[in-house]
Amino acid sequence: MKNLIYLLGVLFLLLSCDRKDEENTYPNCLNDKIESILQKPVQTPKVSLKKYNYKNTVVYAFFDLKNTDGTDMEVYDENCNLICAKGTTIDGNDFDSCIDWEDATYVSTVWTDPR
Repeated sequence: MKNLIYLLGVLFLLLSCDRKDEENTYPNCLNDKIESILQKPVQTPKVSLKKYNYKNTVVYAFFDLKNTDGTDMEVYDENCNLICAKGTTIDGNDFDSCIDWEDATYVSTVWTDPR
């Protein structure tokens, strides 16, 4: 019995030491945007970055931004160019420059505010 426990302990240690840190699954140029989000107070729901296929292009969308200008979502291409944005202004008017966003295909969530 002692040998079995010892063997399981060694096996557990070997398997847990083999884990590798995941690399970013988003362009490095979005790190500045992520850092600016992390400098703000934590909010609910948490800001997330999601990968989509939009108009035959891979894009990255920040959700739940709650920017002071009313922007809730910003969409960037792989070169970190702002493609479009959605939100509501202070006076309650909606804006949406993401034409046909409903046709975008969700790929994965690549980052969520860890705080």
